Amino acid sequence: MTSDPKASQIFDLSGKVALVTGGQRGLGKAMAEAVAEFGSDVIINYPFPEERAFAEETSGLLNGLGVRTRIIQADVSRADEVEKMFQEIRDVFGRINILINNAGITSMAAGVHEMSVSDWDRVINVNLRGPFLCMKYALPLMMNQKQGSIINVASVAALRASTIKFFSISNYSASKAGLLALTRQAAVDYASYNIRINAIALGFHGSTSLSSEWKKKWSAEMLKEYAETAKQLVPLGRRGKESDLKGLVVFLASEASSYITGQTIVQDGGISL
Repeated sequence: MTSDPKASQIFDLSGKVALVTGGQRGLGKAMAEAVAEFGSDVIINYPFPEERAFAEETSGLLNGLGVRTRIIQADVSRADEVEKMFQEIRDVFGRINILINNAGITSMAAGVHEMSVSDWDRVINVNLRGPFLCMKYALPLMMNQKQGSIINVASVAALRASTIKFFSISNYSASKAGLLALTRQAAVDYASYNIRINAIALGFHGSTSLSSEWKKKWSAEMLKEYAETAKQLVPLGRRGKESDLKGLVVFLASEASSYITGQTIVQDGGISL
């Protein structure tokens, strides 16, 4: 006899509590839906009041799967708001088993000498300071539980430089590279508590807040050029879909990946090869 779980059980997230930052729509929504489909209760974080309707819609969808949900507004770059969010999580759920640091932003492409200090700070604060703050307040709960899985959503921009003009965004690349370093070091620091910390490096995925920001500022011609360039660069010949993330997220959140920590798993259709 063996005490190892059956294959049908190793993806089971029943009884778990997951927080997905930026989980109200786009890729965050898909990740929230993925863990809910395998039984986890879900806290949906959203940044600003104007995003509440999206959070409520996602919450309703997940409730239909038979799990508990809660929506919490918090700007992950603000320590006071993140601390308050985790106090609410402690009060309502008493624990957190899965943290998905998905919230992220970008700015328009610019060389370092052209980039404003405010754009640099804004992107670093959300993309790197945000995951740090969420980990800072999640880790004590996980340490008490002697269990946890943290998934940091990064980018292939952390792994390679771009020679394409509209992908040259140094603040975004730096923030995601920093996130990979944070992932590795924290994985070592908290391994003795049975807390696993891994990262996903995404390529060209649709339905992100990043592409939404570009759409506000780019002309139709620029958007078409971007889409065609992205398609040409990806060996699999297409941009990533929301559904492409689901299996990977459940794998990293569950016991299926119980011996994996400190790793960056690239999901980019082959573009970084």
